[in-house]
Amino acid sequence: MHLTVPSAATFICASACMLALIGVAPCDGTPVSNGALERVALNDAVTLSDADVGRLRKIGGWVFYPSFVPARFSRVSVTTSVAKHPRDRAYRTPPMDYDITYCDAASLCFAISSACEGIGDVVGYKRSLKARTRSFGLVEIFADDGRRFYITEWLEDANMRIARDRAAGCPSNGGRYHHLLGPGIADDAEAVKIVESLRRLR
Repeated sequence: MHLTVPSAATFICASACMLALIGVAPCDGTPVSNGALERVALNDAVTLSDADVGRLRKIGGWVFYPSFVPARFSRVSVTTSVAKHPRDRAYRTPPMDYDITYCDAASLCFAISSACEGIGDVVGYKRSLKARTRSFGLVEIFADDGRRFYITEWLEDANMRIARDRAAGCPSNGGRYHHLLGPGIADDAEAVKIVESLRRLR
């Protein structure tokens, strides 16, 4: 099965709407909470509210965020949703996925998202980059020069790599695939730096 990547226009975040490649519900434009913040990195753009952190920790799986975000971006949405393809099996708690989206003043965005299945190969890109990450090892990033669009391969977290029931749907150990995508990234160096900064939310 192949992953069909929509045109860059699909990812233009008018009124701070989210990327929707994997079926996550779009952002309604509600501002992120201005309450007490939990700092997860030195860059203010990646600071998550207490409510966001609490919601992300409830998905039952690992969450990754970029600890480097270019200063022109703001975090516009942090959402969780029931996994798109849980298949027909009994879950004590429905499996959840997450999406963290960043946009700049021109409404160009990128996001880090998860999925537990229903993924496919990234096709249609003539050029790729390599990034070395703490959690995923060597990562391939695909680039579309015409659209200034970057997307990583789907990345298995440690739980997904060891899951014995992965073929039956969302693994019971919380394993997920993760990836980063979007047209808001300026160039190769920026794409590599963002991907290499991916950290697990503790």
